[in-house]
Amino acid sequence: MASPSAPALSFVYGNDRSQPIHPQDTVRHCQMNNITKLRLSKTLDVDNDYDILDELHDTHIKVIIHVPNHLIIPFARDGRKAALWVKNHILNYWPRVEFQYICVGLEMDHKDTQEVLLTNEPRSLLAAMTNIKDAIQQDPGTSGKIQVTTTIGMQDLENYDIQRLPSRPSQCIFKSRVKRILEPILASNDFNDAPLFVNVYPYEYFGQQIDVNPDITHYLFTAKAPFVIDGEYEYKYVFDLMVDALHVAVHDLWKSFRNKYVKLIVAGTGWPHEGGDEATMENARTYNHNLFQHVRNGTPRMKDALETYIFEMYDEDNKTEHRWSRHYGVYDENGRPYYPFPCPGPFPCPCPFAP
Repeated sequence: MASPSAPALSFVYGNDRSQPIHPQDTVRHCQMNNITKLRLSKTLDVDNDYDILDELHDTHIKVIIHVPNHLIIPFARDGRKAALWVKNHILNYWPRVEFQYICVGLEMDHKDTQEVLLTNEPRSLLAAMTNIKDAIQQDPGTSGKIQVTTTIGMQDLENYDIQRLPSRPSQCIFKSRVKRILEPILASNDFNDAPLFVNVYPYEYFGQQIDVNPDITHYLFTAKAPFVIDGEYEYKYVFDLMVDALHVAVHDLWKSFRNKYVKLIVAGTGWPHEGGDEATMENARTYNHNLFQHVRNGTPRMKDALETYIFEMYDEDNKTEHRWSRHYGVYDENGRPYYPFPCPGPFPCPCPFAP
């Protein structure tokens, strides 16, 4: 077990592997590495996906679970379907599994929801979230303990371009179709206290920059001087630029709801150790180690500590996106870190890179 003084860690868990890791081993790996929060990246659609929930009983590991994109409209239209999902996935496990958030959908403009949800039925997300919240409240013991939220990403910004860094955060706004979804959610009293999840992956920018020589120090939290000046705010790091761009866009909508403060949680960020330019063990170690220290002080616009989930616990070699997307894992199949991060377990880190 980790030392009581070791820093607690929050990770994204996925098991899309040719040789899946048994959920019992995953829980053991969490315990020996002091991982106290897990976001389950894979939505639970088939029977064997429930195994991880069974193993999380009485572990005191806080859990985030997702509602699949394809269920948003059915849940919006029929509260009974939402209630059945909540019963099977949440209430049957609560309180032995400590759910903290239910995130409805993944990033809002994923291709399987973009045409229907974002154009024809912009209020479906709010309706689905409301039906899920109502179903949770059927158990009075969950009151205030399980929050319902959703996820936004850089793709939702009007001036998003994967091949160029966004302009100054102060200029960032959401696409009009995303505004139509978020405005009623922000206006609803049902979700006053719920945060919004944001996904922040600087490597995706680095890997597809049209500038053939981007300065990697701005990506790895090692730059000494700012590369973007935005009024009173100076940006040395791409991570901060991305988080604050989403922060500004959210609060551009927030102006209509003056009594509301919207907290952001980084639902996933990391750096691959293989599969692309500068995707190396040393750079992954540098990014994640510096990230872990950096988020304690927030960003230029948000000075509070920023709750952040490291992507991800394990490599997932079955993924079919970019080659680097298979190699974000921090731990091997035995739960040993590939590099010190921050290595609180009882064994020596088998890695030549010093933190």
